[in-house]
Amino acid sequence: MGSKVVTVSDSQSIMLKKEGFNYDDLKVLKEEKFSNKRRLSEIKVENTEIMNGKIENIKNLKADIYLPCATQGEIDEEGAVKLIEMGVKYVAEGANMPSSIAAICIFKEKCRVFLPSKAANAGGVAVSGLEMVQNKTMTKWSREKVNENLEAIMKNIFSTIDENANKFMLENDFVFGANYTGYKRVLDALKDSGEIC
Repeated sequence: MGSKVVTVSDSQSIMLKKEGFNYDDLKVLKEEKFSNKRRLSEIKVENTEIMNGKIENIKNLKADIYLPCATQGEIDEEGAVKLIEMGVKYVAEGANMPSSIAAICIFKEKCRVFLPSKAANAGGVAVSGLEMVQNKTMTKWSREKVNENLEAIMKNIFSTIDENANKFMLENDFVFGANYTGYKRVLDALKDSGEIC
């Protein structure tokens, strides 16, 4: 696809490698972060720069896609403006609520696609559900089967929020689509349980 990862971050720092991280770089990062419990600022990767965790500190970088996956509240209005200036056109939230309301408004207005965390970040909860199915049926699925099921769930989430946004002529408003879908599921559950008519 011709894409490359140029930044990684944790809740305190951003590591930048303008030519893109290679597989060996990512292996080092994974080992140091998860096995050795090091902060990103403590890890040495060749030809990288470390800066404090504010996206506004990145200079002279162009990017198409931004995936905030580090922590809640990592992108504020100033950070969203900076990302748009960097050329970002697609944002999918991988952390729980990483963007402020002001940032979300900017992303919805300026990006081609903005996927909110309640939809884009649903994979972890989905896999927990798949684990519960395996436990209940006393079976163990292969990694491939789990990934196949997860892919089907995530595709269904996307098509459902897209369809619900389009019902209200809000094409590509995945925030509305996700909110409406969540509201509708709760409402339907309340009706099914007899709590409301």
